[in-house]
Amino acid sequence: MIATIVSLLLLAAALTVQSSPDPAAVEREAARAVASEAWDRLYSRVAPKLLAYRNAEEEQRATLSLEDEIAAIGAFVRESRESAPEMAWAARVFLATQVFSETLGRKREAVEVLSRVVAEADSAMVTASAALQAADILMKQGDVEGIEQLRELYGSRSHSELPYREILEEMENKARWRPGREFPELDWMSGQGQPVPRTVAGKLSLVFVFLSEHPASREALDRVAKVAAERSDRLRVVAISLDEDPKAIAQLWKDQGLEIPWICDGQGWKSPLARKLGISTSPASFLLDDQATILHVGVPPTELGEVVGDVIRTRWPTPAEPNDSSE
Repeated sequence: MIATIVSLLLLAAALTVQSSPDPAAVEREAARAVASEAWDRLYSRVAPKLLAYRNAEEEQRATLSLEDEIAAIGAFVRESRESAPEMAWAARVFLATQVFSETLGRKREAVEVLSRVVAEADSAMVTASAALQAADILMKQGDVEGIEQLRELYGSRSHSELPYREILEEMENKARWRPGREFPELDWMSGQGQPVPRTVAGKLSLVFVFLSEHPASREALDRVAKVAAERSDRLRVVAISLDEDPKAIAQLWKDQGLEIPWICDGQGWKSPLARKLGISTSPASFLLDDQATILHVGVPPTELGEVVGDVIRTRWPTPAEPNDSSE
């Protein structure tokens, strides 16, 4: 996906056309065309080297170097900075994502380059792309502070756009709620009209997020309900619906005879609860211990019973665990 975004940035930069027929515009277009041809030649040289490096065995990589390619991209940036600035910035994004991050694994260096692009690029499209891709690297590292700083940096740019600022906020929250961290204190009231505590003493809590119109979510809901019934002594489940019709969820619960507490504010993906948790896919889940510490994020529904069983056996060992073959 990142490679596609970078390619589109470079293509868009190469195809930008000024409508004004004045001589200065013609000169700029000529310079841009020269830069585009230069990038095509450079990309044809660099891409095979990146692929070969990625496919090489670990010991073979020690004999390979991409320093010449890095230097060539740097030279292209310097040479096209004045004549085709958007292409120059897009090339820096390519250097950060495709060379430093994806090929060499130099994640911190990639974030530094992308952050400079966010701080200095004049193109709204390039700036947003650099911010999102830097945030993606930081999110996978669980670097909440780094994403927060990136959000502030992107928000300070005059051409920053609200949708991208919101995406960065979601990515920050997704990085925040990882295993080992404390799940946020939330003011919950279930659709059944009962307060929903964050935790219950002596029990694991599964916060399950779903969208009923998604077949995968409905299937996952069935599995979650089954595990909840089987492990009711040590597991309680809270279901958060991303649907926009709470009455439909109430009817679904009635039709299926579900006893799981559910929450639905009717705001769908714009729900403050979903935003706070960084939810961008359905289904999603958080397994918590009885102290609200996150143990697992996104347990596949097909593995939920096994994961919950393992945690229970570790924390509350008993001689009569389900599926335990011992006497």
